[in-house]
Amino acid sequence: EKLKEREREMRKRKEREEQEMERVRLKARRKDAVVSYQALLTEKIKDPQ
Repeated sequence: EKLKEREREMRKRKEREEQEMERVRLKARRKDAVVSYQALLTEKIKDPQ
């Protein structure tokens, strides 16, 4: 019985960690998007066509 309890706790912790990683990944992706977008904007400003 205690083994099951611990197994469930481990699973919960693992899920939480995965969610945390996902959030970090999303944040990083958003930051990358912003950076590349800003780079695009500065290119347009430097070289208007």
